[in-house]
Amino acid sequence: MEYVADAPGGTAGAHYNAIGISGTPFNDIPLFSFDDGTHGTIDVDYPDVVKGINGSSLCLLYDGFAASYGGAGTYFNGMFSGGTSEGKIISLGIPFETIYPEEIRNSLMSKIIDFFDVPTSVEIEDSENLPTEFYLSQNYPNPFNPSTKIKFTTPPQPSPYQGEGVRVGFVTLKIYDILGNEVATLVNEQKSPGSYEVEWNADSYSSGVYFYSLQAGDVKINKKMLLLK
Repeated sequence: MEYVADAPGGTAGAHYNAIGISGTPFNDIPLFSFDDGTHGTIDVDYPDVVKGINGSSLCLLYDGFAASYGGAGTYFNGMFSGGTSEGKIISLGIPFETIYPEEIRNSLMSKIIDFFDVPTSVEIEDSENLPTEFYLSQNYPNPFNPSTKIKFTTPPQPSPYQGEGVRVGFVTLKIYDILGNEVATLVNEQKSPGSYEVEWNADSYSSGVYFYSLQAGDVKINKKMLLLK
């Protein structure tokens, strides 16, 4: 692995997304994010840009940058210089623990394990039990003071990067006041298909009508709730 730059484009704190490269161990990894300091680990404002050398190749790209510039990770599978048997290496330019959502991080680890041929058992998810459409429940309780819970489901979503059938999609769930001003963001990340529940604590907000909006791709669902103090 050859070091190219201390941040994509030479700009710190500007790029926080990467994607797998077709034909590599991370072939079907969709666009994912790493921590900008708001997801509980560290702000990866200087992710390393790297290139493959001596038989190694890129396996991850930073979003918006071509492979000719460099990427976010490399892999090698072959004979090391001076070695007597073949070996394998995967190197990342970003800290693994900062990658989110968890589903993507787990998928990356699974790909790494497969690459190294490590025996493991994997629970197979029953696709028949996955949601088939987006759903946003009425918050409960409603009216509420000061907290309320919101449930939603997301089906498998296509991706412009990976074609049809990609299971992970970017989802947002936001709260707006009666004037349409955004007051809170409850979800803002990629989600695997499934059912989710989030809680909004409105202790610091005034009584009144609020709206909450679930959006994923072209789908947008809005509902209304009432905060009474």
